[in-house]
Amino acid sequence: MKKSTSQWMVVLFAAMTLFSCKDAAVTSNEEVTTDDAKVAYSAISNEDLETAVIYKANVTEYSEAGTFNEFTKGIPKLKKLGVKVIWLMPVFSVSEKNGNPYAVNSYEKVNPDLGTDEDLDLLIQTAHDNGMFIILDWPSSSTGLDHTWMKKYPDFYANSNKGLKNTATLNYENRELWDAMASAMIYWVEARNVDGFRCDVAHEVPVQFWNYASKSVNDVKQVLMLAESERKELFVDAFDMGYNIEGHAIMNELATGNVTVNTWDEYMLRVNENYQEDDILMNFVINHDQNSLNQNRTERMEEASEAMLALQYVIPGMPLIYSDQGYGMIEEVDDTQKFKEWNVMEKLGTLKATNPALNGGKNAASYKRINTSEDSKIYAIEREKDGHKVIYVANFSSKLVEFKAPTVAGEMTDAVRGSVSNIPANYNFTFPPNGYRVWVVKN
Repeated sequence: MKKSTSQWMVVLFAAMTLFSCKDAAVTSNEEVTTDDAKVAYSAISNEDLETAVIYKANVTEYSEAGTFNEFTKGIPKLKKLGVKVIWLMPVFSVSEKNGNPYAVNSYEKVNPDLGTDEDLDLLIQTAHDNGMFIILDWPSSSTGLDHTWMKKYPDFYANSNKGLKNTATLNYENRELWDAMASAMIYWVEARNVDGFRCDVAHEVPVQFWNYASKSVNDVKQVLMLAESERKELFVDAFDMGYNIEGHAIMNELATGNVTVNTWDEYMLRVNENYQEDDILMNFVINHDQNSLNQNRTERMEEASEAMLALQYVIPGMPLIYSDQGYGMIEEVDDTQKFKEWNVMEKLGTLKATNPALNGGKNAASYKRINTSEDSKIYAIEREKDGHKVIYVANFSSKLVEFKAPTVAGEMTDAVRGSVSNIPANYNFTFPPNGYRVWVVKN
C-alpha cells in the first residue's frame, strides 16, 4: 500500500530525528591532553597490525615551516585518532635536477629542507615513546638523475635512461643493485630504528627482489612492508599489506550513485577469493594522488562522504588517514565540518583500537554480509571476534529507504553518536540517503 503525503512526512521526520546528530557540528577546539608516560618500545608485531590506523604524513604540507620538528610536536595528538603507524612521505635528499621528493639523490641522506638527522631521529623517538611506529616512503623503481649511483654504479640503471630529464629507471636484472638497495633499507632499520617501508610502485620492481629485501630487513627486526599495489603475488612472501585500489574506485562509484551495493558485494567476494587469510589491504577514501587528481574526498563522494569514511574503518584491513584529514593539530581551524570529521575519526579510531570485532590484520575478525529487504541499496555487515560484535549499516542510495534486517536486533550502542538502542526483532528501519550506523552489540 502506498503511503499518503502526510504519512511520508511523518516517516521523513522520524528519520531526520533518528539521524539528527549526524549533522551536529563540533563547536570547540579543546586542547588535547596527552599522557606524558613513555611507552616501552618493541618492534612492530602482528598484534599491533590488528588494531592499527595508519597516518600518511606529508611533512612539507603539515605546517607552514614544513619541518620534522613541527610535525613532531603533533605526534602525541595523533593518539586521539587511534594512529599506530605513521608513514612519512620521502625524507631523503632530493635531486637538484628535479624537485620531486621521489627523485632521490641518496637513500641515506636526509633532505635538509625538512631538517637534520637529529631532527628526524627525534621524530622517530617521539613516535616510539607514544606507542607508534614509523615507516618510510621508499622510491624503488627509479632515482634522481644526480643520484650517487649514477656515476659510481652506472650498471645499476637501465639503458633506456639516455636523454631523460626527470628520473632514471633502475635495472633490477643487476643483482648487485639488489644488495645495494637492501643494504640502504637495512641501514634505516638498524641504524635509525624505523619500523618498515611503504614501497612506491612496488609492482614495477621484480617480486623476487622484494622477497630478498623483505627477508633481509626482517632478519634485523620485524618490520611492516606496505606495497603501493594490490597485486596478490607481492603478498606471498614480501609484503604484509597493499593498497585497496579497486575497492577505493568502487567506493567512489558507489558514493556518486554510479553503481549499487551489489557491485561492492561482488568486490568483497573477489577479495576473499584472491587473497590469503593473512593479507592486509589498506583502506582509504583519500591519498595525495586522489586529492590532486580527483578532487578531495567531500567533493568526490558528496553526501556519502561520512558514511564512506566510516566504511574504511569497519571492513577488514587497516584504515588510512591522510595528512589533509588531520585538522586542528598545529593551527586552529574554525571550519566546523573539519572539526566534525576529526570527532568522527577519533571515535572510530578508539573503536578500532579497543574492540576485537574490528581486528583487521593477519588474524582479522570475521566478516559477514547481513541480509536485508533492500540489499541493492542497504549495505549491512557484521564483524565478530572473541565474543565481540560490531554491525555497520548504510543506505548507499539517493532516496530514503525503509527496510528490514531480521538479524539486527538487541541492545547496541552507536559508536559515533553514543546513543543506546534496544532494537526489537524484525524492526522496520528507515534510513535517509547516505545515512549510516556503526553499532556495538552488547555481549
